[in-house]
Amino acid sequence: PEHQKLIDESNLLLERQLIFDALDSDPFELMKVDGGEEGSGGDDNKEMEKDNLEEKRKNRVLIARIKKMMTVVSCTRTTNLEGYSSIQAVVQLANDGKMQDVKDN
Repeated sequence: PEHQKLIDESNLLLERQLIFDALDSDPFELMKVDGGEEGSGGDDNKEMEKDNLEEKRKNRVLIARIKKMMTVVSCTRTTNLEGYSSIQAVVQLANDGKMQDVKDN
């Protein structure tokens, strides 16, 4: 029984790391700063670029915050005979004191 608890906890930590890796890979480019040509365009383009950089910075801070608060409570992976996979996970975000109108968990 104690051995099984250790295995279960290890699996949940692995799932948490896999979620972190997915967030870090930034598939929707929420944090990626475009490597476009600097100085091209006029003042409007520079202002949009500045706003974009600020938005990406805020996204990086927010995702780092979420990662600090996140715990995987449970996770189930299934695959059917046709090879389709399903992952169902329950993720908990601990209250970090910055949340408003949210109870502890």
